[in-house]
Amino acid sequence: MKISYITNLEVYNRLISKDEHNDIEKDELSYIENFMKINPSTDIESIRKEIMALSNLSQEVSSKIIDIMPVTREELTAILSSYNIMPDDSVLEKILDYIKGL
Repeated sequence: MKISYITNLEVYNRLISKDEHNDIEKDELSYIENFMKINPSTDIESIRKEIMALSNLSQEVSSKIIDIMPVTREELTAILSSYNIMPDDSVLEKILDYIKGL
């Protein structure tokens, strides 16, 4: 079985498209609405592909970057170090520049 990682925005879009929500789904929607840092109409797949192309990161790591949307080198380094990844400074700058341009 292949694991597919999705962002909070993708979870939000899946839940919001349902007609009715159970209590857990309502709680999840509330959480995501409070912490989502991207406009719900954003093409998340193109963002993920671009981040993956810029840095050769996995879908899992790029999804986490999209969820958190780091704006500083320290924030991005903290995310990447949790996956034992430490790219060079030029890769960090490319990712941060791309995120700032969104």
